[in-house]
Amino acid sequence: MHTFDLSDIRCVACNSDIVPAGEGESCVCINCARTYQKVLGVPFFGKYEDEDLLGLIEIAANIGNRDSFGITPSAVEEWEALLLAYDQATDKDAFLREVPPEKAQYFMNRYGEWSEVNYLTRDISLAGLKVLDVGAGLGFDSHRLSLLGAHVTALEFSPLLAESGLTNFPHIRWVGGFSHCLPFRNASFDAVFCNAALHHMRDVPAAIFEALRVLRPNGILITTCDSFRPSASGDDLELEIFDRDPAVLLGVNEGIPRFSDFISTLERHAEILDIELLTHVLYDAPDIGTITHLKHWNLEKDGPMLAGRSGSIAMRVRLKDVWPDPARVQMKGVLSAHEYVSWMSSASNAVSKLAPMMPQKYVNLPFFADKGSKFELLNGWRRPQKYHHARTAYRRGRWFMQSPPEQPILAFDISLPRDGSSGVEAVKVMLNGAAVGDYPVSNKKWVSAKVDIAAIPSGDVFSIELEGIGGGASIEEAAFVVRNRRLISNTPGLDVENKCRNCQNSTVYAVIPVFNRLHFTRECIRYLKEQTYIPLKIIIADGGSTDGTRDIIRAEFPDVVVLSPADAELWWSGSMAMGIDYALRDSSGVDDYVLMMNNDTQFPADYVETLVAVSKLHDAAVGALIVDSRDATRVLDAGEYIDWATYTFSVKHSVDDGERFCDDVDVLPGRGSLIPLRMIRAVGNIDASMLPHYLADYEFFCRFKEQGFRLGVSYETQIVAHIEETGIMPTSGSSAFRAIWHEIFSRRSMSNFLDHWRFVTRHAPKEYRNHIRFRLVKRVIADLTLRTPARWFFFPIYLLLTSPWRTWAVVKGQKRAFSRLGAAIRRDGADVVCQPKLIPGIIRLPVYLAVAPGPLKREHIEEHGLVADELLRRGILRQTRCHEWYALNTVNFGGDAANAELEGLRRKAWNPVAKVGRTFSWYMAMRKTRVAE
Repeated sequence: MHTFDLSDIRCVACNSDIVPAGEGESCVCINCARTYQKVLGVPFFGKYEDEDLLGLIEIAANIGNRDSFGITPSAVEEWEALLLAYDQATDKDAFLREVPPEKAQYFMNRYGEWSEVNYLTRDISLAGLKVLDVGAGLGFDSHRLSLLGAHVTALEFSPLLAESGLTNFPHIRWVGGFSHCLPFRNASFDAVFCNAALHHMRDVPAAIFEALRVLRPNGILITTCDSFRPSASGDDLELEIFDRDPAVLLGVNEGIPRFSDFISTLERHAEILDIELLTHVLYDAPDIGTITHLKHWNLEKDGPMLAGRSGSIAMRVRLKDVWPDPARVQMKGVLSAHEYVSWMSSASNAVSKLAPMMPQKYVNLPFFADKGSKFELLNGWRRPQKYHHARTAYRRGRWFMQSPPEQPILAFDISLPRDGSSGVEAVKVMLNGAAVGDYPVSNKKWVSAKVDIAAIPSGDVFSIELEGIGGGASIEEAAFVVRNRRLISNTPGLDVENKCRNCQNSTVYAVIPVFNRLHFTRECIRYLKEQTYIPLKIIIADGGSTDGTRDIIRAEFPDVVVLSPADAELWWSGSMAMGIDYALRDSSGVDDYVLMMNNDTQFPADYVETLVAVSKLHDAAVGALIVDSRDATRVLDAGEYIDWATYTFSVKHSVDDGERFCDDVDVLPGRGSLIPLRMIRAVGNIDASMLPHYLADYEFFCRFKEQGFRLGVSYETQIVAHIEETGIMPTSGSSAFRAIWHEIFSRRSMSNFLDHWRFVTRHAPKEYRNHIRFRLVKRVIADLTLRTPARWFFFPIYLLLTSPWRTWAVVKGQKRAFSRLGAAIRRDGADVVCQPKLIPGIIRLPVYLAVAPGPLKREHIEEHGLVADELLRRGILRQTRCHEWYALNTVNFGGDAANAELEGLRRKAWNPVAKVGRTFSWYMAMRKTRVAE
């Protein structure tokens, strides 16, 4: 420590001076006597706090890479030469094809960082300046700064990275510490750099505050390549992005700070700061779309717009005066870097040692929360998926739990994703870093794992780590899934696992409404008789068959109950209601069920057993996945919904991998749905008098939802349906008057006007009821007048009646377009001609031909001695969706030194004759791009 320069170092606990402590490798504060030690050769100032736990997990993730990070002076200089060569290359696409494969994956990210730093230091000489690199990592950028002649101090949070940096870049002064509480005195540096670092820091406003504090007057802060999100956004956006990021799932603490995090400190001290604000990527820019080049923004003018968007940000901030605020101090350190390093025999050991220190908010996290958390991502768990029974881990998953006073066994089930993409062969389970079991896994079955935690004292926090053995590098190839995490007892008779999870003590009444089609009825009964669920009663509710169904079924299946009406023919609703009435009378159990079944269906032997288990698990009436008999891979129904605002009935047709249950449905079909009889007793039977056939099942289940009962669809089983046997389907286009009449009023029609009118009257929300009725009447009138032969008479009348409305709609649209144009002119002035989409359609073509610049290709730009990439960075050009074409962003070039060349480029873009041909070529290129996408 004696050879280390302490002249600019302060105590982070009290802000006093620090001096060497005797002959050892430590130093001490002259005021509070706090001692600071070297850690892996680098002096470290401060202790880790509770809020640093996410960063400590990231440090642990790097333990396996120690001594093999591969960043050396020669590697940095090789990159520097390669990036400079690319920047100067005329054919950049050809250059990229020659980039070595080991560099290709990161090349454009490196180039983005390189180009931002070069641009922001374009008029600064760093030779002889004292420079601080905050978040220096392995020293890549610190060495680049030293090559420019700077005297560099590198600050790093991770002792492992600082150790590697000191080994490979000994000419740089390495300091361990925290960006939000820098261990340097005020006004210590001429420049501070944070290259792609702020988004790793736990407190971005504090880090910017401290960086400005240690600057001398006229010093420069430069930050680059930091992603940002809208200021008002929640954490969902960040979680969604990082859910598929392998580095984050392995523990690298990336973040996407809010825009306000970057500017809050700057806004509070705007009077002593010159702020240059840029974005390299900006999504959904006003009137432009996505911007992918460096663009300047005015913080005061453009800040509100940027606060609502996402992108990447870079800043150059000059401190005009002495920083007025006192330094931040550290008050709540809980773990020294020296002690943490002593735990680093392995990542698992280091993290297990953190368990007793884990803040309570990270302990006993529910395995199935609504959204998941950043902490869970860093510990390997991908976000919970709605209606999935399992969580997916990438390579390893980790829990921190508190030992309970009872139930000393932690149990869970392990498997692989069903799609077969994972190559994981086994899962190793570790308790506090020690292996306690290996479990071979496949995607064919679930493996039950148990961990004895009896030795953990009650109330102590412990870590459980599940590590996948084998597998590839991608998210899918190294994934495994875990479900049903639970604490159980090891006492016989008390283990909840020993209790029968599918106790068959509830009677299921399978009600099949039939009308003729004897062959389907026979087959359906056979499927039911093959069920693994034993207490099953089959009820055939015959609506008046004329093919001998009643007598034949009674003779062939004596144990099957056959019901038939006394005198009248019944439709679906009447038959189903008759069968449910029988079940209500016959049932003596409180947990019995009705299974609504069509006879034209096929289903597996465990169908009823699965639905009963799912119903009990979720306390719900449940349906199953319905697939097409003609193509079993085609999902007909994975959930049904009603949008009352538009009065549309939508159906979910796909299921995500691993999705097991969906409970946001509005209704269930009458085909294969299982309902607890207690729910039917509460809401009543099917109303056959109101809806004899179609919509009766929807009306029935709407009552369930209205009374607060849960409806869901299980994807753990399926039913095969003969959809071709369905009644009259809605059609479109013209047809005979008789066919349209039947579609509107036939009992067999799904579009029956009277049925829909009654259904809407009973269940539509009041605010939509009259609107839907109007639409129903309008549809009937339109069908009878515009879809029948009478359309030749009514269609001209229709055009005549609607033409005023259509004209008014066009006028209103153009009025809004002119208002937007006026606002754009006030904001951008003459530059508005560079955005033809802002020009109202009614005048767009003549204005475009007369004054707007047209599209340009790279060769057009180079003809004038200009470089397209440089113009992109300066915001003069923008790339179109077809990347070989460019467009001018501005026609105001000010006093630019290359003004003559730019004016020539503007004239070329404006030339009306050449512009027509280039616009056509651009349009055809755009069409090809859309086809390719």
